[in-house]
Amino acid sequence: MKKRLILPLLLTALLRLTFAAPEVADSLGEADPAWSGGIETAATNAYLWRGMIVNEAAILQPAAWVTHKNVTLTLWSSWTLSEPKDDIKRPEIDAALTYEFSWQNLAFETYFNYYGYIDQPDAPNTGELACIAGYPIGIFTLKAGVMCDIIEYSGALYTEEGVEMEKELNDQFTAFGALTLGAGSAKFNDAYFELHRTTASLLSLEGRLTWTRPSGLYLQPWFQFNQTLDNDLKPYLKKHTSSFGLTAGHEF
Repeated sequence: MKKRLILPLLLTALLRLTFAAPEVADSLGEADPAWSGGIETAATNAYLWRGMIVNEAAILQPAAWVTHKNVTLTLWSSWTLSEPKDDIKRPEIDAALTYEFSWQNLAFETYFNYYGYIDQPDAPNTGELACIAGYPIGIFTLKAGVMCDIIEYSGALYTEEGVEMEKELNDQFTAFGALTLGAGSAKFNDAYFELHRTTASLLSLEGRLTWTRPSGLYLQPWFQFNQTLDNDLKPYLKKHTSSFGLTAGHEF
């Protein structure tokens, strides 16, 4: 009964905080339209989540979002098309409520993400709260974030620190790269790996190139490579994992 009450109460609290936030937060997008949104679909060979291989097969991951001022509601899903290697298909539908604001030279992203796992007896639905801070330095951004499970694995923490680079090559092409260190708390590692201690878990390298048309259509080839840092995690995360894909979408 308590778990059923957590989600509606949490969403209510987030909405109150969002619309009661100081006016300084709205300075982030004063020139932006009040409403915006988009749709996209990614095709990939593997679904990776914090170094874990959720599924390794032909996978489609559609998403849609709508933004009002600094608040974004996103629906994201993952559908495995071919038979995965040594596993079941793992369909998933997630919903996220995100609020972005700035304070001095820092940009903040806070969100609640609900993970809905379909027909997966070994993966109960859960949700987490997160806060990510970014500090821009030219084309680079230093980022640090903490994610906390508040439903199924209450108190399980995962942190990410790293640097991102984004460069507009011309009016159509934008390059992006990121190097991130991920770490799991003892509760996080116990929930997912039965490892009862905190770890510096993995080093992740990401890259993508986005081609955008004036109409709002875009194509985005991308890759991700993860190197496992803790030896005790290698039986679960492997020594390294990688994925690549192509995303097509439209912003409006």
